[in-house]
Amino acid sequence: MSTSVAAQQTIYFKKDHIYNGHGGKEIAIVTPVPADQTAPTAPSGLSSSNLTSTSVQLTWSGSTDPAGGSGLAGYKIYRQRGTGARLPVGTVGASTLTFIDRPLQPGGTSYTYTIVAFDKAQNHSAASNAVTITTP
Repeated sequence: MSTSVAAQQTIYFKKDHIYNGHGGKEIAIVTPVPADQTAPTAPSGLSSSNLTSTSVQLTWSGSTDPAGGSGLAGYKIYRQRGTGARLPVGTVGASTLTFIDRPLQPGGTSYTYTIVAFDKAQNHSAASNAVTITTP
């Protein structure tokens, strides 16, 4: 019975890339884990006002990013029309707690909104409470 031993392979590291041997093919890219992996708190108190046949104003209470976090970056506004998909319709900065959505479809169209906070490390909060409106 014979035993064979595989030749030793040298793997080279260059910054955040790994190569198979000197001058060899790149086999991996190492991406460091971000230091901040904690999501901000969920926005709360979402409400609607100034409803017209083609627009609505949304207002909510701000989120916080836990101590040691990367800092709150902003909010994403999501809209669902009827039973359709929940889609992003806008993004605002961290100090903005209001959004006007337009144009909407007039004449009894139902829309449901939620807000999600995100921080500078791109961690996303849970969604806010949902608010449903129906255009006149």
